[in-house]
Amino acid sequence: MVLWLFFMQDTLKVYYLDEVIVTGTPIVSLLREMPVSVSFVSPDDMKGMYFHSTLDALSFTPGVSIEKTGPFGRADVIIRGIGSRGRRIALLVDGRPEKMGIFGCTVTHSFPMNMAERIEVVRGPLSVLYGSDALGGVVNILTGTPDKLFTGLAHLSRGSWGTQDVRVKMGSRVEDVYFILSANLAETDGYLPNSAYEGEDFWGKAGYKKKDWEVSFSAKYFDGYKEEPARVTDTEPSDRWNRYMRGSLDFGVDFPYGNLRVYRTYGEHMFSSGWHSTDRTDGIRFQGKYKFSGNLLVFGGEWKLQAGEIISMGKSFERKTYGGFVYDRWKIWKLSLDAGVRYEVDRSNHVISPYGGIVFHPDDDTRIRLAFSDGYRIPQISELYAFPSSDSTLKPEKLLNVELGISRKIGGFILDGSLYWMRARDFIALVPQEGFPRYRFENTDPFVYKGAEAGIIYTAGWIKGKAFYSYLDPGERTRGKAKHTLTFSLYAEKRPLGFGINGKYVRDYYADDNGENPLPNYFLVNTRFNFSPFPFLRFFIHVENLLDTDYELYVDIPDAAGVYEMPGRNITVGGEVAF
Repeated sequence: MVLWLFFMQDTLKVYYLDEVIVTGTPIVSLLREMPVSVSFVSPDDMKGMYFHSTLDALSFTPGVSIEKTGPFGRADVIIRGIGSRGRRIALLVDGRPEKMGIFGCTVTHSFPMNMAERIEVVRGPLSVLYGSDALGGVVNILTGTPDKLFTGLAHLSRGSWGTQDVRVKMGSRVEDVYFILSANLAETDGYLPNSAYEGEDFWGKAGYKKKDWEVSFSAKYFDGYKEEPARVTDTEPSDRWNRYMRGSLDFGVDFPYGNLRVYRTYGEHMFSSGWHSTDRTDGIRFQGKYKFSGNLLVFGGEWKLQAGEIISMGKSFERKTYGGFVYDRWKIWKLSLDAGVRYEVDRSNHVISPYGGIVFHPDDDTRIRLAFSDGYRIPQISELYAFPSSDSTLKPEKLLNVELGISRKIGGFILDGSLYWMRARDFIALVPQEGFPRYRFENTDPFVYKGAEAGIIYTAGWIKGKAFYSYLDPGERTRGKAKHTLTFSLYAEKRPLGFGINGKYVRDYYADDNGENPLPNYFLVNTRFNFSPFPFLRFFIHVENLLDTDYELYVDIPDAAGVYEMPGRNITVGGEVAF
């Protein structure tokens, strides 16, 4: 069960470095009062570079890596070495969970750039607030609302390998009533044999907002067909493909002391292997808050029904989960103290998730934070019941995290660093066994991840830059994980010209556990040039992999996990009209 605390209009609004972060808790507070690690992709970041999908834009944020088989299609998020195709990440759109009802995975390419106004990431487990799946962290895609009578954006681009991308977005606000509509069509022939992609996405939101009250409704539909290329180790061409159709509905009421949400996500999946399934997730969640004596108490609960039918096997399943939480923030002297606990139960399991954090700010420009959190993931239908390899006695996965961080503002610079230690218990994996079935889901032995992150952000007028270093020590579990990652980005704009550049250096990256099968280190650079002859018109040229680097990524996908070749230098040109 997930308690989604991103969903309130008065959720945590952080004014820091001219950025607004809406994450963590429904407390109007400063970033320095949060004991968790938070990063974001801002509107300026999106304008400065060209990304094929919303989650692909996270490639240059600290502690985050992306597993993908090409520019389009899946872009699975890994935070601090934890991800598993989105099953161990809480992924939200305006606070609504986006998960497949049978497997609990996320169809990551169903979130085009057109719908995102900004993206925010919590690094590390935070199940006390977000419930099951918030092990590696939380990703929230914020869509925004119009603020004037009429607004819109039309985007058209073409690129290498027959790639084209069409995006249209428009909205309006008349006094207290607003609406916004979005459409995205994307396709490519692919840079390798059997790597074509076609996708279309439609999204809309409407609402009525009067002071502290708001009623809103949103709907979304995605249909995407993706061919999966061969792995570098395959000796035969690939003929694999998948088609995902996903939709969602969300109705919400916000009021001064809380929020109520009712939602449904649903989908139909078809694969070249013969797999065919449908699924849905229905949920109701409530959240309230109460202030007293320097404290802000937040409480809430959620009911969720997951259901699915495996049409190709003639089987159907469903399960219900219930959960609730309390969370308190107490401000005293130069300290901000956070504590909370969450309880969740379904027919097979129950789990308690505690949390504690402290932030000390000795002066206006410095914050020191310490956090303790215990995240969890309740086993999914696929692991409990659906297959011969399933086991109804599986226990929830748990991840204990202890983290120490410090931030310092010096002029136009922000310096930030953190150390973390995580201990995983009862993580679920397919384990070989004799007889039938050959593999079975089991809770595995504990293991430890350790890491560090450091970053610098600079903002001065028309120039904005970021650089981050991430270190991860996964012990023996090195498959698909890089020990050292350095990323940077820079965007400068003085109309009519704009220039953006970002890059990534990856070292000590492996395709197997125990440090075996090392993949080549690589350095990747992307650039974008903007030309805006008028405030409402912008042309751009984007060069991806400017240095034409040969590099490969390990991707963990069912029945085709392995190393995939990534594209060389490619160019996209296009234009945008704002109205």
